[in-house]
Amino acid sequence: MTWFDIIYYSTVATSLLPFIALTLFPKALKGFSKQVRTALVAYFIYNVLHHAAQIILLDLLHSNPIPAAHISICIEFYILLYLFHAILPIKHIQVIAIAGLLPFLADAFWISSLFEYIKMSSVIYFFANACFAFQIIYKIGLKTKESNFVTAFFLYFLACFVHEAFANLMIVNPLVLDMVFPLFALINAAFSVAFMWGIIRSNRSSADKFTKQTLNSAY
Repeated sequence: MTWFDIIYYSTVATSLLPFIALTLFPKALKGFSKQVRTALVAYFIYNVLHHAAQIILLDLLHSNPIPAAHISICIEFYILLYLFHAILPIKHIQVIAIAGLLPFLADAFWISSLFEYIKMSSVIYFFANACFAFQIIYKIGLKTKESNFVTAFFLYFLACFVHEAFANLMIVNPLVLDMVFPLFALINAAFSVAFMWGIIRSNRSSADKFTKQTLNSAY
């Protein structure tokens, strides 16, 4: 196993951290609306399945994982669109939801193909996710329980956008890839750790709220 494999599989393993946190604190997300809870859990599941699909296709079946990546990145956009809209209603959400298919269709069937490297759609989706997250942070601030997760989304997708915008440089220059890959793996791992920490903080907030309600009822 190469150092590349060790870093990659270690990063993939960190995607399980939110589930470990939810197992330890099953009521951590109780303070959120049903829509937000559903979207967060759906994203945690998506994150694991995304990595699992890549490993199965590439390492076990020795087939091209790019078609799965095309579909995966589109699914991710819609899960996050639902989440962001649940936290802070987005204007013209129906139009955005319909238009959201265009980058996927263009990349898969017009600009390139379903079996070629995704370029345009990834840049657009990552930029859109970062913008939606930033809008929420700007309007509701950093002290809400939702900000524990939204801030992580904003920083992560901003990094993803920069990564994809300069992906061509890494493809043609292996030396750059060798330097960037560990850094981006660390960003992915930090993303999962941020989710775990967000769940722990949400659990503390729920516990504190329950304690205050109990004390108030006692008096």
